[in-house]
Amino acid sequence: PSLNVQNFNRSDAFCRDINWSSLAPTSNFGVGRLQCSGSFTNESDLLFQSRINFEGIGDFTIETGGADLQDILMKGNGEYTFIDNLCANEFRHEKGTVTFANQLVNIDRIEVATGAEPKVLNLGNAHFSLRYEADGFRQTITVDNSANITVNPGTSLLEVTGSAAEFRFDSPFSLHNVVFTNPDGSARVYSQNFADNELTVNSLTFNGSGRLEVEVSTDTLICAPGKSYVFAAGRTQTINSYWQIIGNNCTPIS
Repeated sequence: PSLNVQNFNRSDAFCRDINWSSLAPTSNFGVGRLQCSGSFTNESDLLFQSRINFEGIGDFTIETGGADLQDILMKGNGEYTFIDNLCANEFRHEKGTVTFANQLVNIDRIEVATGAEPKVLNLGNAHFSLRYEADGFRQTITVDNSANITVNPGTSLLEVTGSAAEFRFDSPFSLHNVVFTNPDGSARVYSQNFADNELTVNSLTFNGSGRLEVEVSTDTLICAPGKSYVFAAGRTQTINSYWQIIGNNCTPIS
């Protein structure tokens, strides 16, 4: 048996709770955007071809069952908790509390929107992998001005795999361990604001080259041999415990 829902006009669809049961092991769902006001549960082999808004009032859960959720917009009044692995394209946080536990999170990019509505992001022990290549318009992580975000980094790990990764922090932000993994890449951490918007991390590692154009406070900063690093003038970089920056005549650091 299978379940197929296709809206070829790509109109929006609405639900409270939605559950793809294991009784229909093959499911195909395609609309313009699904606006979900409750919990999302998948127990089937789901091909999900829609953007999705999570906008419930109260506390709900999201269980993807391995489905790729495309573009996600978090705008609930309450708390949404991801209880298994997440694979998606864009993850945008507009309001409410979003909680991760100890799962794998494989997404293109993260955006935290401007807005007076308070936002809380609990990263737990999740392992994030971000793959977006900055294109001059959007960044791998974007935190807008006046985002009103509280981040609880937990013991999370954020791996950034792109060759042209960019983090733009127009509001202060916190992460736990961050690794720019691409040895051929060049990573940039910056702000479009004149205010000193600080990034606070436990550990920051560059396997490629890097530019720090905001103030960073970290326990550990690791730079790779043979790469180039730029620290913007007038920005204080605080390293509390350990700075590794090694080079020689074969692998100089500039």
